[in-house]
Amino acid sequence: MALDSTHGVNAPNIGFTEDGIERSFQVNFLSHFLLFQCLREQLTDQAIVAMTGSGTHDPAEKTPTPAPRHADAEWLAYPHRDPERDRFGPRAAGRAYTASKLCCIVMAKEIARRFPKLCSASFDPGFVPSTRLAREFPPLLAAVVKRIVPLLMPADRTSTLEAAAAAYADVLLGHRSPACNGGYLCVRDQALIDVQPSALARGAEAGADLWADSLELLNQLGPS
Repeated sequence: MALDSTHGVNAPNIGFTEDGIERSFQVNFLSHFLLFQCLREQLTDQAIVAMTGSGTHDPAEKTPTPAPRHADAEWLAYPHRDPERDRFGPRAAGRAYTASKLCCIVMAKEIARRFPKLCSASFDPGFVPSTRLAREFPPLLAAVVKRIVPLLMPADRTSTLEAAAAAYADVLLGHRSPACNGGYLCVRDQALIDVQPSALARGAEAGADLWADSLELLNQLGPS
């Protein structure tokens, strides 16, 4: 059995769900964490759990999207509580997206630590202009994202829908696993390789804190 998190949103401005939680954080991370919690009793040994990450989570990648500052679930869910929050809407939205991807990468490592019999991984498909990730952007800005952003990134970071889908299928079918359980796999030059995630993602306490804080958020929301 394979469990993956592929649905995502990258919005031009900060928005909130009907639960009152910042939208990128809830859609890109918290909903998938909830899905894992709902299904984990049914997951057999060697079941594959894959979380969709992004190179934008790592400041060293120097992507056009602002890198995350932290993986604090409370501050990401309720950004008005974050004392260092961005005041400019589009920049705040960009950072909300990259932080949600950081959370996915951190959680893949934490799942491996807590459930070592599962096969956990995070996956970066690379920058794939042909997806509809920027579907909520104004047409002109969406065109910039599609055509200009690849020119601002290393050439090996841009991928195709076909290459990204084939690589993710290899992960979900168990044909390709990270070197260490919970590791980070990325598409680079159309090939799937192991990559060291950012220093924030490697923090010793990051996973345990994110797990506990995310469970607390779900408890606050109550039954769906």
